Amino acid sequence: MKIKLPAFFIFLCLISFTKTSKIQAQYNNPDSLENIIQQLPEWEKIPYYFSLTEYYIYNAPQKAIRLANEFLILAEKHDSVHIIDFCYQIIGEAYFFQDNYDKSLEYFNKLLELRIDKDNEKDIASAYNNLGIVHRAKEEYAHAIEYYNKALEINTRLNDIDGISSINNNLGVLHEYLNLFSKARDYYHKSLKIELQLNDLEGISTSYLNLGGIYYKLHKYDKAIDFCN
Repeated sequence: MKIKLPAFFIFLCLISFTKTSKIQAQYNNPDSLENIIQQLPEWEKIPYYFSLTEYYIYNAPQKAIRLANEFLILAEKHDSVHIIDFCYQIIGEAYFFQDNYDKSLEYFNKLLELRIDKDNEKDIASAYNNLGIVHRAKEEYAHAIEYYNKALEINTRLNDIDGISSINNNLGVLHEYLNLFSKARDYYHKSLKIELQLNDLEGISTSYLNLGGIYYKLHKYDKAIDFCN
């Protein structure tokens, strides 16, 4: 069953995004923002939750989890699918950064179920990719390949070339972990080809380094030097 977002809550969310720049300026003292949240009416808390959870996910994942759970309660109260989706993503990532892969999978599976219910294929592909990354970290490579391939199938059907590039890179990394260097090389080349088409300079740089490393492992040192240069 799909959960609809009430019109008034959409309005509140739109208002909240206009305050984000002001909140960003207060990041020098994020603890003070947490104190502010507790003093605000519900609808005014929204931009603070968005900004603080995203800030803490890299700096203090446990705080990101706590705040995202508070935000999740608010979102569920108002049946906001958009914010529930955001909270599942944040919590899943935060647990991943803490190396708590089972909890990460729990929330990424919730995210997948929610996105399947929403029937947004691009978001579903992203959720499969999340699961692939966690299973790779758990060294459950068969499951990781399964989820990566599901994501790749959707991205190919949608002609989402950026998504195709990302999944090919992830498959390259996974096969490199498995010491299947020739397969890893092929996936990295597929990713690089798309990045060159997109003129994605950061992605191109990453692929060159990946290919340099893989050619080194294949004992093709001249090619390794070419890509690393």
